[in-house]
Amino acid sequence: MKCLIVLFADVRSHAMFEPLFDGKSAFERALDWAQSLNFIKEKEIAIFTHTSIKKDCLCAAKKAGISVQVCEREIWNVKTLFEDFVLYSEKFGASDIIYAFADCPFLSAEGAKEIFESHINYAAEYTFADGYPYGFTPEAVNAGTAKILKSLIDSNFSQEGIKSVSRTAVFDLIKKDINSFDVETVIPSFDARLFRISFCCASKAETEACRAFFKASSLQKSFNDFSLDELSREACKTADVLKTLPTFYNVQVSAKSNMPSVYIPKIMTGCTQDGKDTFMDAENFNRLVEEISDFSGEAVISLSAWGEPLLHPEFTQLCKTVLAKDGLSLLIETDGLLVTEELCAALKTFSEKSHESTNAYGKIIWIVRIDSFTQDIYAKIHGDEKYFLQAVNSVSVLQKYFPDSVYPQFVRMNVNECELEKFYRFWSAKESPSGGKHIIQKYSTFCGMLSDEKPADLSPLSRNPCWHIRRDLTVLLDGAVPFCRECLNSNIIGNVFEDGIKAVWTKLTPFVKEQMNGKYCDFCGKCDEYYTFNF
Repeated sequence: MKCLIVLFADVRSHAMFEPLFDGKSAFERALDWAQSLNFIKEKEIAIFTHTSIKKDCLCAAKKAGISVQVCEREIWNVKTLFEDFVLYSEKFGASDIIYAFADCPFLSAEGAKEIFESHINYAAEYTFADGYPYGFTPEAVNAGTAKILKSLIDSNFSQEGIKSVSRTAVFDLIKKDINSFDVETVIPSFDARLFRISFCCASKAETEACRAFFKASSLQKSFNDFSLDELSREACKTADVLKTLPTFYNVQVSAKSNMPSVYIPKIMTGCTQDGKDTFMDAENFNRLVEEISDFSGEAVISLSAWGEPLLHPEFTQLCKTVLAKDGLSLLIETDGLLVTEELCAALKTFSEKSHESTNAYGKIIWIVRIDSFTQDIYAKIHGDEKYFLQAVNSVSVLQKYFPDSVYPQFVRMNVNECELEKFYRFWSAKESPSGGKHIIQKYSTFCGMLSDEKPADLSPLSRNPCWHIRRDLTVLLDGAVPFCRECLNSNIIGNVFEDGIKAVWTKLTPFVKEQMNGKYCDFCGKCDEYYTFNF
């Protein structure tokens, strides 16, 4: 039985060839892993890569003394990926394919063996592990199944075929008709999914997590002696792995709103208070975006911290500043009342002139706060029923310019729970104004600032370190940074305009360590937002 081992060397990977691990790169470690799979009697190693980095791949393989086949393309998508799965498995007479990304420095031979044996023993068509941190285990695909999937791309799933190769591309294609395939899942004894850890060198933040994990004191001497479960547990208790760089910036550009909303604290949406400005200064915003780009590399910037961002007199210029940065995506949460064709056309032009986003999201994402199915309930939440149709209609206008990037939102509360099903059924339909996109959002009390209006408690049985203090940073009009979004404008830990992002971000690390030990401050003890996450 012959096996084809495919390493996908993505040109978009941030630091795949950097010698970060005792002089070796993530790519070299992935090659070593592929070569070490001695439980496979006959194997061929193939590198699928972009033409521009073919030379780097060959040099690394030569340095390691490992024989590989290199498949190069100018354009990779799901269709070409499966075309080459079929081509190379037939070329080498391989019955199965072991597949992983080449920027994962901690691929486990133990994990690969478990997946491969399960795949063969149960005659599976596709096998994967679910519960380990990403980057520990590969996937296994039967060569005949790959051929079937290729034919499905050519016929029923052509739209899937033109998508870029994501890290879940194989599973995403299979789940389009999952009941037609024999799928096996390897489940670990320790489930790390809630920690949302990714060990690859695709982004700056993920690369920092890899560096931190490799440098962890308990792993220094005998990294390869740890079992896969032990490595997973170690990863989840390493603070510098859990908290790397902020990837979501919640930026308050406006303290004004068009109307009150019962789930947004009034203290954050008034006009000028205590002599403070109503809008963030555009110059300060530009400096902030520049620093975010330098510090995080890739991130989502939300202009939607409580106020209505479209009220900012220089709103389009703020958007243009974000869109000019390759690694940044723009999230705009709005009531929809100021959405116009002219505004959409201008932002569309800025977006088209910018480089394609290097993170997992489109350049512009829209959220429209609707929160109801009828005018009556809308009035109870937002104060005036006359704006309901205007908010709904704004979705159609936005969708015209930003297809598949517009999300009508429903914040689930006691007052609108009776309309949840109707809202979901209407907006989830493909023929809806949003094309089926929508968000059902959890209600927040902001650590007791608002009354508890949650219709149900969905928090996990056991508590993990908060996702938001690990990945989010909230910046107020004047640059002040609260401990987290839920603290609103209290508990200020620093100012990005005075101290810089790095200094402010570092101040949050002790809080992560405390939460890892089960210690929570007064604010955190009253909060149940720890398990939710933004993008």
